[in-house]
Amino acid sequence: MFQTCLSPEQRTVNCSAEGDDTEFSFSLDNNPLIETKAGSAKNKSVTVDLNGQLTGNLHCKVQNKVSSKQTVIHLTSCEGVPCLTVTIIASLTVPLLLLIVFLGIKQWKMKNSPTSIREDNAEDEIVYSDVRVTRAARRMDV
Repeated sequence: MFQTCLSPEQRTVNCSAEGDDTEFSFSLDNNPLIETKAGSAKNKSVTVDLNGQLTGNLHCKVQNKVSSKQTVIHLTSCEGVPCLTVTIIASLTVPLLLLIVFLGIKQWKMKNSPTSIREDNAEDEIVYSDVRVTRAARRMDV
């Protein structure tokens, strides 16, 4: 038997067994919740949706013609689920944002850095310049 908190308001509890013609019954602190009957289906597992705020001892009793077994789990409130989800999302998002900021700054620096030519390796970079030739107007004396 295991439980899964889906939200602070909802959880699922699963109880499973091996064997044929199994019957399941759930109770919370000795108050019956649900029962299945043998023969209605080949029951190997039953999942129950419960309020996430329920607390107490949840009993799952499984029986067939050969034997029976009861398992108990203690239900605690599902209130911590959103905090866990936020923590997981934040732990994945923050490094990604830092990487984006780092790459953005690096790209900005490369784009705004002046081009320089080193004398020892002048062939590595090409420098373009704008050269204009203008002819001085000649005066004509008449």
